[in-house]
Amino acid sequence: RVERAELESLVGRLNFAGEVLRGGRAFLNRLWAALAEHHGPTIKLRAGALEDLHWFHDVIVTERWNGSSIWVSAIDRIAGQVDAAGGADAAFAGLSGDKAVYGKFDALERAKSSTYLELAGASALAVDMATDEANRGKLIVIVNDNIGCVCILNKGSASGDPACAALLRSLFKVLNENDCEIIAVWGPREIGNRPDVASKSAAPHAEAARR
Repeated sequence: RVERAELESLVGRLNFAGEVLRGGRAFLNRLWAALAEHHGPTIKLRAGALEDLHWFHDVIVTERWNGSSIWVSAIDRIAGQVDAAGGADAAFAGLSGDKAVYGKFDALERAKSSTYLELAGASALAVDMATDEANRGKLIVIVNDNIGCVCILNKGSASGDPACAALLRSLFKVLNENDCEIIAVWGPREIGNRPDVASKSAAPHAEAARR
């Protein structure tokens, strides 16, 4: 348990850090939720909120964050396109250079919003790109035709959607581990035609290719 006043003070400070740390805002949602759910003088933090506090500790204390964001060179970037298809055979496909990432959604995921499906695909592609040693420290640019997905990735937060927020936390952990940044760019489906077509035929490849 923690004193409410102490948690409010801490979250206020972390809110500033979350504005400049890679993906920091994605790790504030469960802390804000703890304050909103409990109105007494003490608050019992759930496991998820404690995990988020540990994330901030690891980045700020262990990595000795100096108070400013670490930005990569605008030239040192790699781009990828991703698209997801809904329906009974919902799947996604992401392309970056000559590499492709495919994935098929299970029954629970198929019931979620199109923004979730696109974000899941974008996250899988970004993780695949970030964990390639050749891309370490690069700026990852994701092109997608879903404006909700693009906004969530650029904002680094999905406070109204726990499922999307969970995707973001996992994504930004990997990005931080590999010193990568990410930005998302909206592009009409015509620009992302290759992954759009691939996502509709991803099912045969999905089980082996999805990470």
